[in-house]
Amino acid sequence: MAPEGAYRVAFAAPASPVAAIAGGVLPVVVRVTGPDGAAVAGVRIRFRVVRGAGGGTRVEDDAVATEPTGTAAARVLIGPDADTVVVAATLAVDNGTTAYATIVAAPGPRIASVAPGTAGPGDTVTIVGSEFGNGPYAIRFAGGAGVPAVPGGTPTRVRVVVPPCEADAPTTIAVEARGAVSAGAALVVRARRTVLAMAAYDAVTIDAGGLANCLALEGGPDRRY
Repeated sequence: MAPEGAYRVAFAAPASPVAAIAGGVLPVVVRVTGPDGAAVAGVRIRFRVVRGAGGGTRVEDDAVATEPTGTAAARVLIGPDADTVVVAATLAVDNGTTAYATIVAAPGPRIASVAPGTAGPGDTVTIVGSEFGNGPYAIRFAGGAGVPAVPGGTPTRVRVVVPPCEADAPTTIAVEARGAVSAGAALVVRARRTVLAMAAYDAVTIDAGGLANCLALEGGPDRRY
């Protein structure tokens, strides 16, 4: 173990201050060196947000150990609003030596309205907002994987076709653009499913069209077939 005060920690990438987009994800890397300037492996680092946490910014995998290269990486999940954020990286040894990085988050995609407010699979929904950029765009339903937007979107308006098999319930819809994701806006999905009523020993053949229409079996979670 090196003598107290001998370790050094610094943000290696990106250089501070860092430009980012609200609602985006920013990878950060720190490097730890010993008294001889050589990389130090196996040192625990704790990342934390010391300014901007109230705006929703947080660090994913906030406690990691340095690699043989002396580096440790984390991902900063930027909150939905433009903000100036400060992230600290503190050594678990050496009296808590700390390095700081400043992140300046510019406005990210923001939704102003969704129309219609109720839609079903196959319907086209129009999303109006700001800071969508020039594409490409993806739309997330209930925080899931992005669905490609309808071609022809603009920095303030995008459209999406509701995919099949969405749950019949209130949900959220968000725009993924410019490497960031907007806060979710409300959307009510009305599913269009065909329910099969089957008796004991019944059999059915389902073609591709039936699968695309999200066929469901009659009954609740305790029903057995």
